Formats: sequence, C-alpha cells, structure tokens
Amino acid sequence: MANQYFYKPENALKRANELSAIGNEKGALQVLHDVLTAKKSRTWVKVLESIMLKYIDIAVDLKLHRHAKDGLHQYRNISQQQAPQSLEAIIQHLLKAGESRVAKAAKEARSMNLGKGKAVADLECEQTPEAIMLSTMTDEGDGDRSEREVLVPWLKFLWETYRSVLDILKTNSKLEKVYHQTAQRAFEFCVQHERKTEMRRLCETLRHHLSNLQRATAQGNTNRLRGWEGWTQEGIELHLATRFAQLEAASAQELWTEGFRTVEDIHQVMRISKKPPKAKLMAKYYERLTKIFWVSGNYLFHAYAWWRHAQLAKESQKRPPPVEDQIQMACSVLLSALAIPDASDGAPDEQGLGQSGDPDDVDAEKMARMATLLGFRGHPTRAALLAEIAADDELVDVFGHDLPAHVRALHEALENTFAPRKLAGTVAPLLKELKEATPRLAHYAEPLARVAVSRVVAQLGRVYSVVTLDNFEQLVAPLSVPADDVEKLIVGAAGGPGGGASSGGALARVDHRLGVLRFPEEPQAAPASRHLGDLARYVAEAAQAARDHKPEEMRDPERAAKRARLFEMARAASARDHESALERKQVIERRKEEQERLMAEKKAAEDAEERRLEAERKKEEEARLEREAKRREREKLEKMRAELQVQEAKEQMKALGKDVGDEIINMKEEERQKLIKDQRDKQRKAEQNEAKKMLEQSKRLDYITRALRLEELPVLEARYAKRLEEDRARHDAQYVESVEKGKVDHAAALLEKKRLARVQSHREKWEAGVLAARKAAYVKARADAEQQHKEEAIARKVARARRRREDYLDDLERARAEDEERAYEAAADALRAEEERAWEAQQAERREAEEAQRREEEEKRAAEIARHRAEAERLRAERAAEAEAADAQERERRQAADGPSDWRRGGARPDDGP
Repeated sequence: MANQYFYKPENALKRANELSAIGNEKGALQVLHDVLTAKKSRTWVKVLESIMLKYIDIAVDLKLHRHAKDGLHQYRNISQQQAPQSLEAIIQHLLKAGESRVAKAAKEARSMNLGKGKAVADLECEQTPEAIMLSTMTDEGDGDRSEREVLVPWLKFLWETYRSVLDILKTNSKLEKVYHQTAQRAFEFCVQHERKTEMRRLCETLRHHLSNLQRATAQGNTNRLRGWEGWTQEGIELHLATRFAQLEAASAQELWTEGFRTVEDIHQVMRISKKPPKAKLMAKYYERLTKIFWVSGNYLFHAYAWWRHAQLAKESQKRPPPVEDQIQMACSVLLSALAIPDASDGAPDEQGLGQSGDPDDVDAEKMARMATLLGFRGHPTRAALLAEIAADDELVDVFGHDLPAHVRALHEALENTFAPRKLAGTVAPLLKELKEATPRLAHYAEPLARVAVSRVVAQLGRVYSVVTLDNFEQLVAPLSVPADDVEKLIVGAAGGPGGGASSGGALARVDHRLGVLRFPEEPQAAPASRHLGDLARYVAEAAQAARDHKPEEMRDPERAAKRARLFEMARAASARDHESALERKQVIERRKEEQERLMAEKKAAEDAEERRLEAERKKEEEARLEREAKRREREKLEKMRAELQVQEAKEQMKALGKDVGDEIINMKEEERQKLIKDQRDKQRKAEQNEAKKMLEQSKRLDYITRALRLEELPVLEARYAKRLEEDRARHDAQYVESVEKGKVDHAAALLEKKRLARVQSHREKWEAGVLAARKAAYVKARADAEQQHKEEAIARKVARARRRREDYLDDLERARAEDEERAYEAAADALRAEEERAWEAQQAERREAEEAQRREEEEKRAAEIARHRAEAERLRAERAAEAEAADAQERERRQAADGPSDWRRGGARPDDGP
C-alpha cells in the first residue's frame, strides 16, 4: 500500500537502505517508488540519481521487470530535459546488472550440470528411480530442467529490460546512441542464447519505431514525438549501423526472411540520407547479402552482390589485400556469375526481370523490387553481369593477379565453347579440380553442373531436332546430375527469374513413350543463320582435312569414286537444305508478324472499349455527384433553419428559468410558443408566492427570537453567579497548597547542601588531574596531526606535479585531435550549410504554398459565414413578416367580432341627451 505522506528524497533513500538491511526489499522499493511518482519530485536533483540506482538494484534482485520499467518511465519524465546524461547512466546500470545476472545464471546452470556427475554414487546405476520416472513423462533432460529453472527467468528479465529501454528511448534524440547501442546488445543477446522468436520481435519493434519516425516526418508533425529533434546525418548513420548489425544477427541465426525484410529497412534508411554510406560499410553489407542470396537460392542477386562487394572493397581498402584474398574474391565473382541458371546459349532474355511476357508475373515483380532495393540499375541479367566482368580486361587480371587455370577453363567452356557432345566431358574434370584445388569454392560445383546441363541441351537443340534419351544421358553422365533434376532443367520447371532454369518456357520436350528428347522448332529460327554458319564452317574444315590427308584406303579408285559421289550428293543436299531453312525462316517470321498484328488489333479494340466504358462511368459519376451536392445543400439549409428555431426557443425558455432538452425539436412552432407563454405565467406566479412566503417567515422569526431572549435572561444570570463563587474557592485552595509545598522543598534542599559540603575539596583535585591528562593527550595529538599534515602536503605537491605533467601531455594530444576535428568540422559545416540553405529554400517555398492555401481557406470560410448570416437574416425577416400578418388578422377578427359602430363623425352618441 502506498504511503500517505511524502518522503524527502534524502530521507527516503536512508529509509530504503534501512528496510533493505532488515530484508524488507519490497517495502524499500515502495518507498523509492513513492518518491519518484510524487509531484514534488518533478525537478531533477542529484540525489534522485542515487535513489534510482538503489531502485534499479532492488528491482533486479527481485526480478520485477515491470517495476523497473515503471521507474525508468518516471525518471525519464524527470531527467529527460534537465539531465539526459543521468538517464543514460541509469540505463547503462540497468543493462549491465541484467547482463551480469544472466551470465552468472548461465555459469550456475553449467556448474549444476557438471556437479550431477559427482552425485552419482554407483556408476553401474547412474540413473535414479526419480530420473527414470521423469524421463518417461518428458523429453527434457537434467540439463534442460536446470536451465529452465535457473537461466530462463533471468533471460526473460533481460529481454524485457531491452524492450523497455528501446521503448523509452525510441524518440529521444539526445540519447540516440544509447538507443542503438541497446539494440545491438539485444542482437548479441539473441545470437548468444539462440532466441529466434525474440529476434523476430526485436526486428519488428525496431521496424515499427522507424516507421513512426518516418510517418511523423512526412506529415511534418514531429512535435507529438517527445524528445525527437528530426533526422541528422549522424542519426542516419547510427540507424544504418544498427540495421547492418540486425542483418548480421539474422544471418547468424539463419532467419532469412528477417534478412530480406532488413534489406528493405536499410533501403528506407538510405532514402532518408542525403549522403551515400561509406564504402567500407557497404562492402560488409554486400558481403552479408552474398550469403543470404546463396541460401535462398537466388543465384542472380548472389552474383551481383559479389560483384558490388568486390568493387566497394577495392574502393575502401587503402592498402591492397593479400594476393590469396584477391584471387579468392575474383574467383567468387566469376564463378557466382557463371552459376546463374541459363536457359539457352546466348538467348537475349536469359535471367531477366520482367522478361517473361506476363505482366502479372509475381516473381518478376518481386525480383524487380529487390533489384530496386539493392540499387541495381535497370533489370540485372546474367549476360549484363558477365559483360561487366569481361569488360575488366576479360577477367584475366581482375585484381592484378591471374585467375586459376581451371577457373578460366570453366569460363571458356561454358561461355565460348560450342561442342554439345563434348561439353559435359570437358566441364566435369574442371568441376572436380575446382572442389579439390579450391575447397572454399566447392559449393559452386553443383550449380555450375546444372548450367552445363542447360548448355548441353541448348546446343543440342541448335543442331538436332530429336535426340534419344539414352544418347542424351550418356552425354550428361560425366556431370553426375540426378536424372530428376536434369528433367526439371529440360522442361523449365526448376526456377524462374531468380534461380530457375528458364524464364521463357521449356528447353525441350521429353517423350518417354518413344524414348526421345524433342526440341522446339521456333527457338532455332532466331539464331538459324548463326547455326548454319557454324555448320558450314565445320563442313569446310572437314573437307580441307580430307584434302590434306589421304589414308591408305582412299587410294582405292572404286572407294574414291564412291566417296566422290557421296560428297557430290552432300553438296547438292546442302544447297537444298539451305533453301529449305530460309523458306522455313520466312514462314516462321510471317506467322510471328501475323500473330503480333492480331494481338495488337485485339489490344487496341480492348483499349478503345475500356476508354468508352471509363468515359461513361465518369459521366455517370459526375451526374451523381452533382445530384448529391444539390441534395446535401437543400438538407443543410433546412437543417440550419430548424436549428435556428430550436435555438431561439431554448434561449427563451432558459431566460424564463427552465432548461429544456431535445424534446422541443419535434414540436411545432405553435406548441413552442404556447409552452413559452405557460412558462412565463408559471414563473410570474412562483415569484409572487415566494415573496409572500418570505415576508411571513421573517415576521414569525422576529417574534420567536424576542420571546426566547426574554425567557433565558434570568437563567443566564443565576448560572454566572454560581460559577463565580466556585472559581474563587478553587483559587484559594490552590494558593495554600503551593505555599506549603515550597516550604517543604526548601528544607530538603538545605539538607542536601549540608551533606555534599564534605566532598568539595576532593572534587577540585579530581578535576585538576583530569584536565592535565586531557591537555597532554591534546598536545601529542596536535603534534602527530601536524607531522601527518606535512607529509600529506609533500605527497600532494608531488601528485600535483605529476598531474600537471600528465595534463600538459593530454592537452598537447587534445590540441592535435581538436585541430583535426576542426578541420573535419569545417568541411562538414560547409556541406551542412549548403544543405541547410537548400532546406531553407524548400521550407520557404512550402511556407508560401501553405500561406496561400490558408488564405484561400479563410476566404472560403468567410464567404460561408457571410452566406449563413444572410440566410439567418432572411429567416428572421420572414418570421417578422409572418408575425405582423398574424397581428393584422387578429385585429381584423376583433373588429369583426365587435360589430359596426352606431355613431358618425360630428353626430351624437346614443346615450347623449337631446
């Protein structure tokens, strides 16, 4: 129960220490809480910090995180404006206390688990019956139970402490560093203790805080956020550092969804900043993204993240890294780009974003959004990335050192080799060498094998229209890719824009009934000229080799003639095949043009119909809005007229002394007037009755008062005389008693003086001895004190000289640091001044626009008020005219009821005499 009186802060602290000493911790906590919540403690003083430290210690000892949070809120209200450094010290003390208790509990839990081995008396029977029964009821072991009993309560307390501190400091610009330090300590807590659920909640809390700040800034209403002074460059850098730590913690706990959401948060913070982040910081950021994208299977953005990391690392490093690290990074960049899944050899739309032709492709939109968040220009593609890498001296010397031979051979085989029947055999040993020679890059072997399979299928489709499955399996067997995965790659079901095999359909169709692999016809039409050129080149090379080399069997004339006929038939067939291919290409082009024309016509017709329907809808909507506006105007005028009438009736009734509610709203005007007249008559009668009643009561009161005074006068006189006699007798008795008591006391004092007169001389001698001893002790103590003072003075002089020497050296170092800081601040001030000038110009434009809008709104409001006043005047004039007309009708009615007059001007009345 709260105390009903207020403690002074000093007395409250003393009282709390006393209660703690006797074990009443809750009572001490209540005393300190009463001081913090009292209205007289709204002004910060130094003693309040000591009170808060004691309050925090007691709350931590009792594991009362709610009380600790309440105390922090109260102390925040007291010290936020006057002593923010004190609030920072309190928060740091609370966090340190909670973390130390968690570490101590973890150590205790481990020691309990280790001590259980010593408690086993018989190694042949290491489990007790109780342990066996518990194991049948739960899956937890002894270690889990010990941890739950000892460690988990402190983990919960520390987690609630982090949440409370973040909630208190979420809008405090003066303690923004403490806020971000607390967030990073909370990340370390989640990683160290593997708290994935708390990690998600923490990320959501920080995201909510950031959105509130952005919303308030966008609305221009930062005043409602207590302690928030707006965005600064230092604050933005702190937010970025915190989000990078969040990304690292999410990656360490394998929370990839939170990692992607953190990337969005980082993008939002970067949009607030007017300066780009430091290259070193962004290099670490992209290095973390490489792992996230690799685990998520998004090889495209994994490769782009490696490429951006390499560029930023090269910019941020003042000294070149070791040769091994440079080669490792170069290999990672190249192999990650090669590992991006590819649908066809040289297809122009491979791995593009939004290139599938489907405007509702959710994956394409997601990938485009991710590209925007990561700052990639346009639609990142595999071909574009390889072109950028190749532009850097063809990747022979990416960072100043040669790449390994097997890496260059992989690039050459996958990108520049057209050998569908030999490609798998060429790539397989290179992948094996990649795993053995560079173990850190071995994880690229599997996606590179899949890319090689896609290359084999695409190149086979350029040469053949049908291939048997047995032959195809023999071709890709060296790559050791599972048959199911190969089939998924063939039919294009293994991915999409981020990690699939194709974005434009299946590479081929698998016909299991006939055991063949059929390639589509249309994809070969686009590169047909290139395929025919390759085929012609191969035929020419073969013919030249045949002319240059004639084996023994070619010297036989019969075989030579037969071979010549075969070559003649091949030459004749090649011309026909060439013409057939050209005709086929023309047919395909005509079909494509016809299909495009039909699609364009259909789209144009749909657009025209949509525009017509939209115009009709717009016209109907405008007509409806106009009708609604007129109806609302009529209803508004009628409502105003009724409200004016009701208000006037209420004011009249109130003036007559009666408050009426809303019951008169539904009355007619005649009923309202009758009600007002009745109330006037009733008020007049009530006033008359009240005046008459008051007059009668005043007369009766006068009579009663006079009679009472006449009757009580003799009684009062007799009572006074009796009390006077009693007081005189009491005074005489008390006087006699005091005189007698004084005589007795005087006689006793004389006897005591006579008894003590014998020891007077001994007292003086004893006093002299005591004073001499005390004087000697004083002289000795004074000499010792003077000697100690001299020694302390010498020690102080020596310490002062040393301190001055240290201060001199510190001043020199501080002056040097201040010179550097001033130079940095001068550059920063110049940049800040330029930004402030731009901001002030924007603010001036915004204020001018707001002022113009405000003047326009005021003019509209004034016009509306004038119109309402004119309407009210018109209604009053109409009521006045109606009242005058009613009076005229009443006069005419009365004249008609009295009848015609019997006398004329100048004549005599009937009752006049003759």
